[in-house]
Amino acid sequence: MESLDIEQLKGMSNFEVAALFLENSEKNTMHNTPINVGRGNPNWINTRARLAFNKIVEFGIDESAKTIDEADGDMAGYVEKEGIAQRLHDYLDANDKTDKFILDFLAYTENNMHLNQDDLVHEFVDGAIGNHYPVPSRSLVNVEKILNKYLEVSLYGRL
Repeated sequence: MESLDIEQLKGMSNFEVAALFLENSEKNTMHNTPINVGRGNPNWINTRARLAFNKIVEFGIDESAKTIDEADGDMAGYVEKEGIAQRLHDYLDANDKTDKFILDFLAYTENNMHLNQDDLVHEFVDGAIGNHYPVPSRSLVNVEKILNKYLEVSLYGRL
């Protein structure tokens, strides 16, 4: 298919259309690597988000070791909520790209969404290290507020 024919596309399955677009994307005039953003198995990852998640896991493990530190560091307790946001701020380095990403996110949730920072950080850390799994059976309270804000902005253009 040399030129785009909408009527032909209408008769194709979504998999056929995706394959056609992938094939043609490899011939793009800017010679960019095609990025698969479809469902399933994309050919890329968001490194900053993954590094931030792992930083929160690392912080959470360090925090857990403050409540129980047994078996040569192989077992730890739950994280303490009171003051956890300040401890995370102290743990992070504003000159580090990943840490700054987390600090900027926290500043946004505090200044624009007015979320309680101890509640939010505790929720993130507790969830990231797997405390209380498989509870809760739904989205976490502050995560739900963030998701709602994202949908408001994306769907309705509200800031």
